[in-house]
Amino acid sequence: MNRLTLLGFGCAALAGCAATPQFVMPAPVAAPTFVVGEAWEYDFQSELDPAQNARYTQKVVATDGGQTTIELSGGRAGLLVLDGNANSLRFATGMFELSDQRLSFPMFVDRT
Repeated sequence: MNRLTLLGFGCAALAGCAATPQFVMPAPVAAPTFVVGEAWEYDFQSELDPAQNARYTQKVVATDGGQTTIELSGGRAGLLVLDGNANSLRFATGMFELSDQRLSFPMFVDRT
């Protein structure tokens, strides 16, 4: 093969690679659902403030009227109440008017 033939093969290969990739938008994500009895264990570690280090458990104790109540035990005891979008309505001693509005479902890739 001569240089011209190799150059032709190289250009043809690059042309095949230069096709515009097709982006497929992911499906929206629905709000989480909770089931009474579900539990999660956490081991929170902070090198900046070791006094904040704690092991604790969260357990769903009620789902009622679009709200979920989660009991925290261990190093962070108390109740956490979530709205239908998993936003905090109440956490230990704090209450939120409506909710803290951190999450909004359904979630989409191109929206905030």
